[in-house]
Amino acid sequence: MTENRSPLIIDEKACNGCGRCADACVMKVIEMRDRDDGSKVQVAFVARPEDCMFCEACVINCRQIAIMLNAKAGSSMIKSINENMLKPKKSRFSFKFRK
Repeated sequence: MTENRSPLIIDEKACNGCGRCADACVMKVIEMRDRDDGSKVQVAFVARPEDCMFCEACVINCRQIAIMLNAKAGSSMIKSINENMLKPKKSRFSFKFRK
């Protein structure tokens, strides 16, 4: 069983193809594509998962409740962000104390 690392889970059966999620995503993570069944209605899909900021704009704007955040992908991404933020950084300033 492979682990789903996509930041979003999109229920294609619930998606009505309105595109509100794609319009709401400032990072352009979500795009619209044709459905696999050949119908003319489009469906949302995660085009650029690495750009997702977990802002939930797509989730909030989906009236069909077809999009959810993937907690497993989110927790691993947040962990890597935290690790990078906690790395010691070189100071641009040097302080010398006088006696």
